[in-house]
Order: sequence, then C-alpha cells, then structure tokens
Amino acid sequence: MRVGAGVVALWSLLMPAAAFATEQSPHELYDAINGLSVDPSQVYQLVPENRIALRRGDAVISLEEGTFAFFSPLDGRITGAVFSGRGHVLAVPRDPVEKQQMGRFLGSPVLDQAFGSAYLRFTDGTADELLSQFRRVNLASRTDTAFISQWGPTLARINENYTLRILIDFLSPDPRPAFFAWVDGVSTGPFDIVVDGRRDEQLLLGQAIKNASGTFYDTWTSHSLPDFPARPVAFR
Repeated sequence: MRVGAGVVALWSLLMPAAAFATEQSPHELYDAINGLSVDPSQVYQLVPENRIALRRGDAVISLEEGTFAFFSPLDGRITGAVFSGRGHVLAVPRDPVEKQQMGRFLGSPVLDQAFGSAYLRFTDGTADELLSQFRRVNLASRTDTAFISQWGPTLARINENYTLRILIDFLSPDPRPAFFAWVDGVSTGPFDIVVDGRRDEQLLLGQAIKNASGTFYDTWTSHSLPDFPARPVAFR
C-alpha cells in the first residue's frame, strides 16, 4: 500500500477520535512525525556511573558511556532518541524453543552484544523513564549541534520506517505502546529490538540481511510477553 493511501485509510477509521486530538490533517501530521530530528538542546553526556538502562520485554539495553539526545517534541510528545558511544544489550528468551531459535542465528541462546550506536523510536513511556533516571543522577542537558549533524543522514534514511506506526498511536482512541531500537552491534552489525502492543507476538529481535539473492529478515526470536494485555478481537 502506498503511504498516502495508507494515511487516508487510517484517518477514515480514526477520524472521530483524531478530530479532538489534533487540528492537523493526517498528511500534515505524518509529515511532521517523519520530519522530526534530534533536539540540539537536549543532549546528555553519559558515564558508567550513571547506570542508565531500559528493560523492554526480555531485553535490557544499557547506555554505558557516550552521547545521548532526544528528538524534538511534537505536540508535547517525545518519540525518539539517539545514542553514540558504548552500550550493551542482554536478552534471554524465556521459552526453550525461542532460546533454540536464537542459538541457530547467534550460536548462543542469549543475545549478549556490545554496540556503538542506537536509534530509538517509541510511543510508550521511554522518554519519561529516561528523564527520571537522568534526574536521579543529576544529569543536565547541554547544547551540541555537532552531535546532531552526525545523525542527520541516518534519520533521513530510516525515520520513515517508523512514522506510520507512531502516527497510529497519535490518532488512535486506543493507543498501544510501542518501542523500537535499531542497534549497531559490534559483532552482529545492525539489529532490531521491537516491543509493540499491536503485535500478537509483542517482542521481536532480528536482523535484515542482504546478499546476492536479495534482502531477507532473520527473526532471532518473536514471542508474546505475559505482561502485555491481549489485543482486542477484530470486529467481524
């Protein structure tokens, strides 16, 4: 489906609720979300003593040392962030079958990976959670335009992958939190961490692979999480 057609179809379904949520047209809101960039005044320098981390499903993402910045807010909501430096992801699937699946791709039933950069998008409480952690360690923001410019080409390339999903929660009367992390692993290369309340299997860890035959997606693990509410049954 073309993006334009998808936005129109989405708007027709959500229009009664969305009319109260925003005065922007669906296309305007889509473009605004898609055009979001990093806020040069919301840059933080992290050190190991800060112990900044996020737990999402079975994965723990630790931002150990480096530079972190939030996206500029839209309608008062922060929907993204970027990080460059030294971080670590640890993910241990609970199900033996999922551990076996992980082992097929990684040679281990556990994802234990250092990374050098991460791109985060979210509609859940990630921004508030991180800001709370920053306040706990008296971490103040600073302005750093040079750091922002480093991320410009990456944002221009991958923002659109997440825009429609974020738009859905902006307009929906029943928003379902989502968290996406595109992480550049030291030994694995880039991989995805997805926790999405609109998926039947809310947690996904995987990686896009390109070779001479085309582009493929390796799903390291995909499974439901017990602490997520069940999706509503679709009307028939």
